[in-house]
Amino acid sequence: MITFHLHLSKSKKQDLQVVMHRAEADGDLAKCNRLLSIILLNVAHTIAEVVNILGVSERAVRNWLNLYLLKGLKSGKS
Repeated sequence: MITFHLHLSKSKKQDLQVVMHRAEADGDLAKCNRLLSIILLNVAHTIAEVVNILGVSERAVRNWLNLYLLKGLKSGKS
């Protein structure tokens, strides 16, 4: 199994937090989970740990990670 660690710059972390707070205010749980998965991966949680914390599938977490890596917060799903 490959170990993956996501490292985000300070500005990227701040951007994620801003968008996360907006999603929370809007009550968008799906968006909150997507963003929280990226935040958790950044603080050295494994994909398996994120799956357990959020109660979602591994495939979902991997899809969210791939989408973030490819499109960042500009993706329609971030």
